[in-house]
Amino acid sequence: MKRDNQSWLNDLYASDEIRDAAITDLQIVLRRVLPKALSSWISPNSGHFDALLEDVIQETTLRVLANLASFEGRSQFTTWVYKIAIRIALNELRHRKW
Repeated sequence: MKRDNQSWLNDLYASDEIRDAAITDLQIVLRRVLPKALSSWISPNSGHFDALLEDVIQETTLRVLANLASFEGRSQFTTWVYKIAIRIALNELRHRKW
């Protein structure tokens, strides 16, 4: 389902089925886009790639839900979410390297 910024916010602030559907859609969007972005830093053939992808999706979902009120609407909602996801991924890769 294609949503605009306000639809994403309304659906994620909603209760029960509407919110669950929006969260599922958000995770589908992340699963479609993140592998290409992450492949710049870790090989998709790496045994750690799928685990990293799932960790990033879960953490991004939690962080987005916790910070919905901070979304200012200066960009597309999904762009804001991608930025959060990439920061989480890079931070996780940095931690794993240590």
